[in-house]
Amino acid sequence: MSQSNLQQTRIDQFYKVVSNKNTGCGVKLSPELLKQKYNSSRKSLSLLRKKRNSTKMSNFVESEIQILEQKTSKCSQNLKRTSSSELENSPKKVKSSVADSSPQNTNNQTPLKLRSPNQITSPGKVSNFTPKKSPQKNRNSSSPNKSSPRKLFFADRINVENVQQAIENLNLLRQGSIVPNEFDLNSVYQCVQFSIVYSDAIIPNAHKFELKDIIFPQEKHADHLLMVVMDVFSNPINCGYFTREELDLIFSLFTLSPESQMLFVRLLKRKLSWHRTSSIKYPEVSSDLDPFFKELVQSGFCTSDLESTDTPVLLNMLQVDEVRSICQKLKIDHRGNKPLLMERLLKYGNSSKSFFIGAKSPKSVLRSKALIILQPCVCLPEKIINLFDRIFTLLYPVQDPSESIADLFLTLTSVHKGEILFPPIEKQESFPIFQNRAHLISFVESKNALKEILALIEKKDWEAVRDLGQFALRQLSKVDKRDCESSLPLHIRKFIPEYTWVKVLSISVDAFKKTPETIQEAVNILETLIAEKSFTQSSRGRWYSELALIEMHHRKDLERSAELTLHALQQVTLTEVDVSGLLERLRKLMRRKTGISNETKSKIQKVQEELENQGIVIQTTRSTTIFATMASRAEAGGKSTWSVTINGNDKYYGSVEMLALQHYTAEKSYHVGLHCEGSLPVTLFAVFFWDELYKTFVPGAFVSKYQDAPLDLFTAEFFNNRKKFIEEKIKFIRALDLDTFTDWMQDRFLNYNQYRSVMSNTLFKNDQHFKEIVTCLGIDGVTGICERLVSNFRLWRSGFPDLILWNSLTAKCKIVEVKGPGDTLSEKQKLWLQYLERLGIDVEVCHVEALGRGSK
Repeated sequence: MSQSNLQQTRIDQFYKVVSNKNTGCGVKLSPELLKQKYNSSRKSLSLLRKKRNSTKMSNFVESEIQILEQKTSKCSQNLKRTSSSELENSPKKVKSSVADSSPQNTNNQTPLKLRSPNQITSPGKVSNFTPKKSPQKNRNSSSPNKSSPRKLFFADRINVENVQQAIENLNLLRQGSIVPNEFDLNSVYQCVQFSIVYSDAIIPNAHKFELKDIIFPQEKHADHLLMVVMDVFSNPINCGYFTREELDLIFSLFTLSPESQMLFVRLLKRKLSWHRTSSIKYPEVSSDLDPFFKELVQSGFCTSDLESTDTPVLLNMLQVDEVRSICQKLKIDHRGNKPLLMERLLKYGNSSKSFFIGAKSPKSVLRSKALIILQPCVCLPEKIINLFDRIFTLLYPVQDPSESIADLFLTLTSVHKGEILFPPIEKQESFPIFQNRAHLISFVESKNALKEILALIEKKDWEAVRDLGQFALRQLSKVDKRDCESSLPLHIRKFIPEYTWVKVLSISVDAFKKTPETIQEAVNILETLIAEKSFTQSSRGRWYSELALIEMHHRKDLERSAELTLHALQQVTLTEVDVSGLLERLRKLMRRKTGISNETKSKIQKVQEELENQGIVIQTTRSTTIFATMASRAEAGGKSTWSVTINGNDKYYGSVEMLALQHYTAEKSYHVGLHCEGSLPVTLFAVFFWDELYKTFVPGAFVSKYQDAPLDLFTAEFFNNRKKFIEEKIKFIRALDLDTFTDWMQDRFLNYNQYRSVMSNTLFKNDQHFKEIVTCLGIDGVTGICERLVSNFRLWRSGFPDLILWNSLTAKCKIVEVKGPGDTLSEKQKLWLQYLERLGIDVEVCHVEALGRGSK
């Protein structure tokens, strides 16, 4: 976009744009609908505080209605962007129950629709806020082009109501009405309701933020950043996690020129490091970015000072030809690649000082030559990065640690376009999840460490993984054990920094196991994790198994391995999978002829008999073997490729699961099949227990508008939090006949498949396939599968067999686990197969062996 077409919009100009008479306006609002939206938006503004009526605003809306009545006929051709029906279905805050059969898109999405603010200015309030000067302010002071399609996108993205609410909250904090947070979280979560009331009396003539000072950029990414910030601070609780100086800085960003805001958000989404301004090109912002870089530097949102940057970092920013040029000027061998040239330059820089008095040192000479080439460069200051990191964390505290800021903005864009809909939530009261500012800062630090270690593992930088693991160990050693003792719900304890440090430490164990020199450190870490009893108790069985495995295979100490395994079986926090895995370890030890005493074998045999008497024994599942041609063997962590023939003629290549699927569907017994794995039981579970997942209120279960599941779903407390409703649902279902049940499941699947939830949206070709599977599994089969997941979703969402095959004419189905050459069943897979057999479902293990050269 050229600079001449980009115009900034203040709030008073924005309303002129909305109401201006133009045949290309693209938005048609009936007066009745505008009145209805205005009245409903007034009601939704009450966030535990009294709201003041504004005669001025009412008069404004009435004038808007009159203008819209005059231009209604002229806008009838321009309904593609926003029709009245779309507005009726636009996101709204959920304050009452949502009908099961017709879920609505509620305000658990993102504040993307235009609303009327309570008031533009208040009598007696004088603005003393002076925005930073913009290099483009005078040029862009005119109103934007009324027919510009950008204006329509802007109107859809900006929720002025949230902006007004956020500014009011910021002013309340600025004058001391909102104080720094200091919550007693244990007390907060002992109650099912939480409320906090702030005085909303604005002191007349006080220094304050004004809505009219904001420059609306009218560009997708910059608008999203504005609304993220305003959405976060529209909740007064979030304001208490920041200082007044930080809030002043944040607000000042949105008084900069539109181009500077657009440039800043793009820098925020890039790799957080130094960038040469000459290499940054954003023609959609401006053909000349220099004035906007300068504006960002002057306002404190960027820095260009390279003096404190390490020399290796400076050299790494140079192109190889530039590094070679410096070598030539310093009379250093300039042959070789960039790393070799950098090594020579750094060696030169670390050499002894010049013998001449007053002469520059080699290091200074090297740095000066690099700086001359690099200038100008910019990067985001650490305080700015940390500041926005906290804002993003408050907006989306449960974001996947493997995702970036760019991924977050992609989600916001997809939500805005309607490509992603999150489930409507029945009741969503705002409960705090951080005690105070220090708690939030510590959590963000630990979250970033988790993100970093996942990235390092992806790069296979094991040395760096070990370093970060050691850092996590030191962080945990600083914690007073009494500070970790808490009565908080398990899903809220995930926001305690120590919980995340435990995850980082646990993830690092594999890196320590990779070298003999660091095996002892792996043992020390596992022993530390086992001794840590405040967090992630569900992982204790896995840690014991890891420790026993190290003693058995790395240290060849079978006695110690047996001792650890026997001790682990006495723990009360073990899952069924843990017990099964530990028993398998004992069986392997019992088969050893040497290295283990008869006394230890007697102890093992006694424990095995006790557990078998309790019914903890896995029965063998029926199996079959098929032979086929392997096209390529599986690499480490990958899958093998097989030649598959269809109808005896057509040939294609696919996975071992696709080969087995073709084998079974070629038989007459089953005409349809699906490669489903865990997606099938999770989808059945989500449809079956949708009300319990999304319409049952649990404090703190939903802490973001972008959640696809309640937080407690992944804890041991999910069932108990909803026990009454779950038991009533199961009782209700078992009283139905099969036809009624399948229709009920199909209707719910059709209603809920549109949302991004725990269920898969792409597993089934159509709802008829879903209904056929439900029919073939029957009420007992579907209910049994759902009961297993509701008992421990985190454990049983995986391990389900690979395939389901069915025949809608005979109402028969078969569930199959497929294993390629050398592949064996995991303990969880064995338990799933055994459980499905108990439900009366036909299950089978299909072994696939290779023919010819592909065979072993």
